[in-house]
Amino acid sequence: MWKDSWAYHRHVKSCTFDVHFKYPSSIYQKPKTIYEKLQEHGVSIPAHDRFCPYRSTLDYEGFMDKSSLPQNTDKTVWLALHRPLSLSVCSNVSGFQTPVCFVNDTGDDEDLVLRMLQYLEKIALIAYQLLKNEFQYVFALQEHANPVLAELINTFDAFLKEHIILGFHSGKYDLNVVKPLIIKHLRPRISFTILKNNDFMCLNTDIFKFRDIKNYIAPGFSYKKFIKAYGASQFKFYFLHEWFDSLEKLNHDKLPPYEAFYSSLKKKHISAKKYQLCQGVWEECAWKSMRDMLVYCNNLDVEPFLTAVETAASFYKERHIDMMKDGISLPGLTLRYMCSNIPKGDYFTFINRSDADLHCLLKEHIVGGPAIIFHRYHEKDVTFLQQHTNNQDSLPCKKNLGVRR
Repeated sequence: MWKDSWAYHRHVKSCTFDVHFKYPSSIYQKPKTIYEKLQEHGVSIPAHDRFCPYRSTLDYEGFMDKSSLPQNTDKTVWLALHRPLSLSVCSNVSGFQTPVCFVNDTGDDEDLVLRMLQYLEKIALIAYQLLKNEFQYVFALQEHANPVLAELINTFDAFLKEHIILGFHSGKYDLNVVKPLIIKHLRPRISFTILKNNDFMCLNTDIFKFRDIKNYIAPGFSYKKFIKAYGASQFKFYFLHEWFDSLEKLNHDKLPPYEAFYSSLKKKHISAKKYQLCQGVWEECAWKSMRDMLVYCNNLDVEPFLTAVETAASFYKERHIDMMKDGISLPGLTLRYMCSNIPKGDYFTFINRSDADLHCLLKEHIVGGPAIIFHRYHEKDVTFLQQHTNNQDSLPCKKNLGVRR
């Protein structure tokens, strides 16, 4: 863009563009955790206790409401409106380990969201009480602590209150489906949010930390692949997302025909074998209506998910990182891990303002794509390097050079 740095700096002096970059003249220092800050003031917490053990998983199922659609325009054609059909919650907090599904039987979307928030708050308060009892020796110091330590203990108390709530693609879909309603009821309690376009990377309140697991894993792979890669024994079931276009279908008393499983997004039906599986499970579970199938499907989106998240978090725990508390994305966790293993005396410096043209040069030449991990799970002579239709023109995996512990 500029032939030399002199031309760049001349432009900066007269530029009135809204985006301005700040270049701190210092070195990068890894942010200290609350445990490290307490340690500096003589409060020692064992290393194995410096990880939040409690979390919950959340998943919405939506339906495509085709009634009362907005008026079409020259540029917009309304096909359906996504509305919440049900939601499931599962937690590893004692007393809440069995998944619970809330169904929108009455068509009152706001009531569904309120029931979810009330249930999650119960879980969060129990988790907080368990943690506070565990760290009672820390809070016992507050009465006679100096002002700085007393304030740190207050910060630690607020830290323990924050309960992690995870979804899969929840930032892009689940939270957006109920965004007006969830913001309406949480607005006074929201501490901060991070949005990437219309994708919630995080939504924090005084007791909730909504996170999306997709920000902690490589891009481009599904929920099914995630739970398989991280050792969950159960798998996602098959559901009729496009067939469900009204709440009245909750009372449908038999499994819909094979054609009802068609997905216009994927441009295909499920296989005949999978449909037979659905018939078998319907009979085995003695379902009376599609409501029963909905609850079964929705719960399978949270219970095995919680198991897989536990395995993923243990990977970071071995590296002294709290996966959900120390970062909101994979790059953030990577940076923390990298800076934790830098030899003493080595450090990273920030780019100074005098070298701002170097920052622009690096930013413009960053490319993505070549290093994407396309599969988390590979098995010799079973999986393929690139999955094409009917596995045509795709080479089978012949050797694994490394495996996840």
